[in-house]
Amino acid sequence: MTETLLWAIALLAAAAVVMILVLLTRSKDGPVARSQLESHFAVLEKSLERSERLLLEELREGLSKNRGEAAGAARQGREELSGALKATSDSLLARLAENNQAQLEQLSAFTSQFN
Repeated sequence: MTETLLWAIALLAAAAVVMILVLLTRSKDGPVARSQLESHFAVLEKSLERSERLLLEELREGLSKNRGEAAGAARQGREELSGALKATSDSLLARLAENNQAQLEQLSAFTSQFN
């Protein structure tokens, strides 16, 4: 969409150049009223302003969309990292519990040898 708007602006600029050339060549044949030139330039200026406004709106929408996508990707990355840390923590706690149980059994067996 942005590329289309850029082409439209380029075409409007080219049209402005053509209009200026036409008006300058017409002035050789006869006088061109200043009001005609002003009205042509006013129309051209309005068209360029509209094109610029549309391009800026498109740019803002694109930036907003990109910001939202980046926020979603960051959130997803944090969730994945959080899940991986939880799984690692759970695994470590389970292993510690197993080691603790094995040490208690060994200690129990050791104390039973003295009794």
